[in-house]
Amino acid sequence: MLLAAGDGPTSKIHHHDSQFVVISDIAPAANHHYLVIPKEHIRDARCLDDRHIDLVRQMAEIGKKVLESRGGKWSECRRGFHWPPFISVSHLHMHIIAPESAMSTRYDMTFRTDSYWFRSVDVILETLSKLRPTSSQLQTPSSDKGSTTMLAKLS
Repeated sequence: MLLAAGDGPTSKIHHHDSQFVVISDIAPAANHHYLVIPKEHIRDARCLDDRHIDLVRQMAEIGKKVLESRGGKWSECRRGFHWPPFISVSHLHMHIIAPESAMSTRYDMTFRTDSYWFRSVDVILETLSKLRPTSSQLQTPSSDKGSTTMLAKLS
């Protein structure tokens, strides 16, 4: 991914550490539009499971820090993930968009919270938390060896 590497002509890296990169979106939906990208390859939000709760929380926290350091307000921010098949890049990235009031009708629809094509960070975290096994579930043998923790159950 050229933008994540900082090689794109319009890319701007706002944060970079051992786990994440934050860049400006090349087609901003508002004054502030950043992408928080984990370096670990995860295809999309549907591939998340209960092991990724901390990763999603870290992504949101980093997005908040970048937004606020650049003059944006977290309270006026739309944040979330596009939901397959409505993705253009097959690598997980969280959108941080502010202020919501500056979004055009087109972008408001493109990033419509908790629609078929865009899920908020809060809904993703709530769903992942419900998928986390309780201590009694960990002690009880399960006959289901499938991917019971996948967010794909939301589809």
